Amino acid sequence: MSMKARSKITLWTASFTLTVAICFSSLVFYELVEQPFRVIDDELQDIAEVAAQAVNSDTPQGKQDNTLSRYPYDKYWIKVVSDQGITLLASPMTRYVDIPAHSDKKFSFVRKNLPLEKLWLAPEDHSERKNIPASPVVFRVLTDRKVINGKVFELQVANPIPFLVHELSELVYYILAGLVLITIIAIAVSYYLAGKILQPLASINNLIKNISDNSLDQRIPLGKNKDELYILTRSLNSMFDRLQFSFNRQKEFIGNASHELKSPLTILMLGHEEMLAGELPQTVRTGLEKHLTTLRRLSKLVRNLLEISRLEQQETLRHETIHLHELIDHVLDEFKDLLQSRNIVLEKDLSPVTFVGDAEKILQMVINLVDNAIKYNAPENGQIWIATQKTRECIRLTIANTGPIIPEQDLPKVFEQFFRVERSRSANFGGSGLGLTIVQQIVELHQGTISVTSSAEGITRFTVDFPLPISSS
Repeated sequence: MSMKARSKITLWTASFTLTVAICFSSLVFYELVEQPFRVIDDELQDIAEVAAQAVNSDTPQGKQDNTLSRYPYDKYWIKVVSDQGITLLASPMTRYVDIPAHSDKKFSFVRKNLPLEKLWLAPEDHSERKNIPASPVVFRVLTDRKVINGKVFELQVANPIPFLVHELSELVYYILAGLVLITIIAIAVSYYLAGKILQPLASINNLIKNISDNSLDQRIPLGKNKDELYILTRSLNSMFDRLQFSFNRQKEFIGNASHELKSPLTILMLGHEEMLAGELPQTVRTGLEKHLTTLRRLSKLVRNLLEISRLEQQETLRHETIHLHELIDHVLDEFKDLLQSRNIVLEKDLSPVTFVGDAEKILQMVINLVDNAIKYNAPENGQIWIATQKTRECIRLTIANTGPIIPEQDLPKVFEQFFRVERSRSANFGGSGLGLTIVQQIVELHQGTISVTSSAEGITRFTVDFPLPISSS
């Protein structure tokens, strides 16, 4: 599934913003964490030195008492063991929890279950104790071996840090919440900015959609700033100039060629008709009749090409009152004999509808649609349905007929010039593939729309809508 450019820009911008925010937050978090642990580790090493001196028998008693009084003795977990395994010093906290020694690490973390009531707390920390969750207490542990005056001591000093861990947990929560908020803001801002950036492209795209082969004289307005969009717009307008020139030359060529062919074809048909009026051998007559049929088909093609040329040049429409239901009745009366010869059942539901338009072109439109419904009807038990109605939005003409199913992929092509679903069948009936093209041109000149559907039951339906408001009744 392809992603729209706006979504891509939003995703890229938001991802970049989130990546920068994560990197910055990680740096800040590292700095905030490293500093207190550096202080704690220095403190533990200092206490280890004090404890080693305190148990050294060579240290004067007064100096031992002085070193131990420098730190709150109950705050730390302290244990000093001689090289014979004799415990020389143990703080009161060692009675409540045992911390194993880590011979491979000097500094480590240990989690132990210890009631907060057993911890030494500074006066300012008593009010914060209720905010600490009841979970194992984290200790920062120093394990070291010291040699003083030739004596070896194994030292373990641990500092419980529940308040620091709680603060760091809150910091992580706030950072994550901030990242989520930054992501949401980045997505919203990126989506808005992407829309602002792509808005000129969307406007250009909408203008291009409105430019068709009948409105190639329209151009995209150039912006004030000569940026990339200005260059793109100028290139598109230049392309439309070339397309308009090519289309106009093509239309002129088709119109001129059709006009030049019309007179010679008429002379040829008259000559064949005059020869057929006389006495001729049967073989010669048969050949002339075939030639005349081909000439008439070619003459019809030329007339259709001339009509399309005139319609494409958007000649001025005549504005006259059209009684659509009466016009359809007149056309059906002209086709009555053909309908009877083909055994086609006609059903009509013609509501009285009157509007202003070009009666000659509307007549041709109806003739082409009825002629198409007869030509491509079912060979047996054929039916045609014709209905007119006026809705709140439009005046609608519907013509449906039984017959072969039009493949779904061919439905959008039926109005293209020279397109025929069944070429052999079209040739048998003299079809040129231009009748529906003329119908579409006439409908569009009247600001209307035409659509076609083909059901699995073999019913093809053409629907013509002329929009309101229009002078109609």
